[in-house]
Amino acid sequence: MKYIFVILIISIPFFGYSQNFSDTLKSPFYSIDTIQTEILLKDSIDLLKCGFWENGDYRIFVEIPQFAITLQNDCSGLINGMQNDIKNDSVTLVLYKKYAERYLNAINQLRDSNNGFDFRRLVLYVGPENIERNKGNSVEVELYVRQQLEKGNVAVFYKGDRIYKLKYRMVKDNVMSTIKIYFDDDTNFVFSYFGYINW
Repeated sequence: MKYIFVILIISIPFFGYSQNFSDTLKSPFYSIDTIQTEILLKDSIDLLKCGFWENGDYRIFVEIPQFAITLQNDCSGLINGMQNDIKNDSVTLVLYKKYAERYLNAINQLRDSNNGFDFRRLVLYVGPENIERNKGNSVEVELYVRQQLEKGNVAVFYKGDRIYKLKYRMVKDNVMSTIKIYFDDDTNFVFSYFGYINW
Protein backbone atom coordinates (compact mmCIF):
# COMPACT_ATOMS: atom_id res chain seq x y z
CA MET A 1 0.00 0.00 0.00
CA LYS A 2 2.83 2.34 0.90
CA TYR A 3 4.43 1.80 -2.54
CA ILE A 4 1.20 2.63 -4.38
CA PHE A 5 0.91 5.87 -2.42
CA VAL A 6 4.51 6.84 -3.33
CA ILE A 7 3.86 6.12 -7.03
CA LEU A 8 0.71 8.26 -6.97
CA ILE A 9 2.55 11.17 -5.32
CA ILE A 10 5.42 10.99 -7.84
CA SER A 11 3.05 10.88 -10.82
CA ILE A 12 1.02 13.96 -9.87
CA PRO A 13 3.45 16.50 -11.42
CA PHE A 14 3.36 14.63 -14.72
CA PHE A 15 -0.37 13.94 -15.03
CA GLY A 16 -1.81 16.88 -13.10
CA TYR A 17 -3.32 19.96 -14.71
CA SER A 18 -2.24 23.52 -14.17
CA GLN A 19 -4.31 25.88 -12.09
CA ASN A 20 -2.46 28.82 -13.60
CA PHE A 21 -1.55 29.32 -17.26
CA SER A 22 0.32 26.16 -18.28
CA ASP A 23 -2.71 24.87 -20.20
CA THR A 24 -2.84 28.08 -22.22
CA LEU A 25 0.90 27.91 -22.90
CA LYS A 26 0.68 24.19 -23.76
CA SER A 27 3.14 23.11 -21.09
CA PRO A 28 3.09 19.35 -20.47
CA PHE A 29 4.09 19.85 -16.83
CA TYR A 30 2.26 20.90 -13.71
CA SER A 31 2.48 24.65 -13.12
CA ILE A 32 3.78 25.58 -9.68
CA ASP A 33 3.92 29.37 -9.90
CA THR A 34 3.00 32.30 -12.13
CA ILE A 35 4.70 35.68 -12.03
CA GLN A 36 3.23 38.60 -13.94
CA THR A 37 4.79 42.05 -14.06
CA GLU A 38 5.00 45.00 -16.43
CA ILE A 39 7.95 46.24 -18.44
CA LEU A 40 8.08 50.04 -18.50
CA LEU A 41 9.56 51.27 -21.78
CA LYS A 42 11.73 54.34 -22.30
CA ASP A 43 9.90 57.48 -23.33
CA SER A 44 13.08 59.46 -24.02
CA ILE A 45 14.73 57.25 -26.66
CA ASP A 46 15.91 59.11 -29.80
CA LEU A 47 14.25 57.34 -32.72
CA LEU A 48 16.64 59.09 -35.13
CA LYS A 49 19.49 56.96 -33.73
CA CYS A 50 17.61 53.68 -33.79
CA GLY A 51 17.30 50.58 -35.88
CA PHE A 52 14.36 48.25 -35.50
CA TRP A 53 13.37 44.60 -35.11
CA GLU A 54 9.88 43.68 -36.24
CA ASN A 55 7.84 40.79 -34.84
CA GLY A 56 4.25 40.59 -36.11
CA ASP A 57 2.34 43.64 -34.88
CA TYR A 58 5.35 44.89 -32.88
CA ARG A 59 8.20 47.10 -34.06
CA ILE A 60 11.01 47.47 -31.50
CA PHE A 61 13.43 50.39 -31.86
CA VAL A 62 16.91 49.95 -30.37
CA GLU A 63 19.69 52.53 -30.27
CA ILE A 64 22.27 51.75 -32.96
CA PRO A 65 25.38 53.25 -31.26
CA GLN A 66 24.96 51.12 -28.13
CA PHE A 67 24.36 47.98 -30.20
CA ALA A 68 27.51 48.68 -32.24
CA ILE A 69 29.54 48.98 -29.01
CA THR A 70 28.18 45.63 -27.79
CA LEU A 71 29.12 43.96 -31.08
CA GLN A 72 32.56 45.58 -30.96
CA ASN A 73 33.15 44.10 -27.51
CA ASP A 74 32.05 40.65 -28.71
CA CYS A 75 34.29 40.94 -31.76
CA SER A 76 37.23 42.00 -29.59
CA GLY A 77 36.79 38.79 -27.60
CA LEU A 78 37.01 36.74 -30.80
CA ILE A 79 40.11 38.63 -31.99
CA ASN A 80 41.80 38.28 -28.59
CA GLY A 81 41.14 34.55 -28.74
CA MET A 82 42.74 34.41 -32.19
CA GLN A 83 45.80 36.32 -31.06
CA ASN A 84 46.38 34.64 -27.72
CA ASP A 85 44.55 31.37 -27.16
CA ILE A 86 44.55 29.64 -30.54
CA LYS A 87 47.40 31.27 -32.48
CA ASN A 88 49.14 27.89 -32.95
CA ASP A 89 46.01 26.05 -34.09
CA SER A 90 45.65 26.94 -37.77
CA VAL A 91 42.27 25.23 -38.32
CA THR A 92 40.60 26.93 -35.36
CA LEU A 93 42.29 30.20 -36.29
CA VAL A 94 40.68 30.12 -39.76
CA LEU A 95 37.26 29.47 -38.20
CA TYR A 96 37.59 32.28 -35.65
CA LYS A 97 38.73 34.65 -38.37
CA LYS A 98 35.51 33.93 -40.26
CA TYR A 99 33.43 34.49 -37.12
CA ALA A 100 35.19 37.81 -36.45
CA GLU A 101 34.60 38.90 -40.06
CA ARG A 102 30.85 38.46 -39.60
CA TYR A 103 30.93 40.68 -36.53
CA LEU A 104 33.06 43.31 -38.29
CA ASN A 105 30.66 43.34 -41.25
CA ALA A 106 27.71 43.81 -38.90
CA ILE A 107 29.50 46.60 -37.02
CA ASN A 108 30.26 48.39 -40.31
CA GLN A 109 26.65 47.97 -41.44
CA LEU A 110 25.46 49.60 -38.22
CA ARG A 111 27.98 52.44 -38.42
CA ASP A 112 27.03 53.19 -42.02
CA SER A 113 23.29 52.90 -41.41
CA ASN A 114 20.71 55.62 -41.07
CA ASN A 115 17.83 55.62 -38.63
CA GLY A 116 15.28 52.93 -39.37
CA PHE A 117 17.85 50.24 -40.20
CA ASP A 118 16.25 46.79 -40.18
CA PHE A 119 18.24 44.59 -37.76
CA ARG A 120 16.95 41.46 -39.51
CA ARG A 121 19.41 42.25 -42.32
CA LEU A 122 22.40 41.54 -40.06
CA VAL A 123 24.27 38.26 -40.57
CA LEU A 124 25.68 37.51 -37.15
CA TYR A 125 26.56 34.13 -35.68
CA VAL A 126 29.46 32.04 -34.45
CA GLY A 127 29.80 28.76 -36.29
CA PRO A 128 30.47 27.27 -39.73
CA GLU A 129 28.93 28.74 -42.86
CA ASN A 130 25.18 28.25 -43.00
CA ILE A 131 23.17 29.22 -46.09
CA GLU A 132 20.00 29.95 -44.11
CA ARG A 133 21.77 32.01 -41.45
CA ASN A 134 23.63 33.96 -44.12
CA LYS A 135 20.30 35.46 -45.15
CA GLY A 136 20.16 37.44 -41.92
CA ASN A 137 17.42 37.29 -39.28
CA SER A 138 19.99 36.40 -36.63
CA VAL A 139 19.05 34.66 -33.38
CA GLU A 140 21.93 36.54 -31.70
CA VAL A 141 20.47 39.89 -32.77
CA GLU A 142 16.99 38.86 -31.61
CA LEU A 143 18.43 37.91 -28.22
CA TYR A 144 20.08 41.33 -27.87
CA VAL A 145 16.83 43.09 -28.83
CA ARG A 146 14.87 40.98 -26.35
CA GLN A 147 17.34 41.71 -23.55
CA GLN A 148 17.12 45.45 -24.22
CA LEU A 149 13.32 45.23 -24.29
CA GLU A 150 13.25 43.41 -20.95
CA LYS A 151 15.38 46.22 -19.48
CA GLY A 152 13.00 48.81 -20.95
CA ASN A 153 15.77 50.35 -23.08
CA VAL A 154 13.71 50.43 -26.30
CA ALA A 155 10.78 52.15 -27.95
CA VAL A 156 7.93 49.89 -29.08
CA PHE A 157 5.17 50.45 -31.60
CA TYR A 158 2.20 48.10 -31.52
CA LYS A 159 -0.11 48.10 -34.54
CA GLY A 160 1.40 51.44 -35.52
CA ASP A 161 0.93 53.18 -32.16
CA ARG A 162 3.69 53.80 -29.66
CA ILE A 163 3.19 52.02 -26.35
CA TYR A 164 4.98 52.45 -23.03
CA LYS A 165 4.18 49.22 -21.19
CA LEU A 166 4.30 45.52 -21.96
CA LYS A 167 3.10 42.61 -19.85
CA TYR A 168 5.67 40.03 -18.82
CA ARG A 169 4.38 36.65 -17.65
CA MET A 170 6.49 33.75 -16.42
CA VAL A 171 4.84 30.41 -15.75
CA LYS A 172 7.12 28.17 -13.68
CA ASP A 173 6.70 24.44 -14.09
CA ASN A 174 8.50 21.60 -12.36
CA VAL A 175 10.90 21.52 -15.28
CA MET A 176 11.25 25.00 -16.78
CA SER A 177 9.68 28.42 -17.15
CA THR A 178 7.63 29.62 -20.09
CA ILE A 179 7.85 33.36 -20.65
CA LYS A 180 5.56 35.55 -22.76
CA ILE A 181 5.84 39.27 -23.39
CA TYR A 182 2.81 40.99 -24.91
CA PHE A 183 0.72 44.16 -24.90
CA ASP A 184 -2.95 43.28 -24.33
CA ASP A 185 -3.48 39.83 -25.83
CA ASP A 186 -1.30 36.92 -24.70
CA THR A 187 -1.81 35.17 -28.05
CA ASN A 188 -0.35 38.20 -29.85
CA PHE A 189 3.05 38.27 -28.17
CA VAL A 190 6.27 39.99 -29.14
CA PHE A 191 8.40 37.24 -27.54
CA SER A 192 7.62 33.78 -26.19
CA TYR A 193 10.41 31.55 -24.97
CA PHE A 194 11.51 29.03 -22.36
CA GLY A 195 13.43 30.36 -19.41
CA TYR A 196 15.73 28.68 -16.93
CA ILE A 197 15.31 25.06 -15.91
CA ASN A 198 14.00 24.60 -12.37
CA TRP A 199 16.35 21.83 -11.30
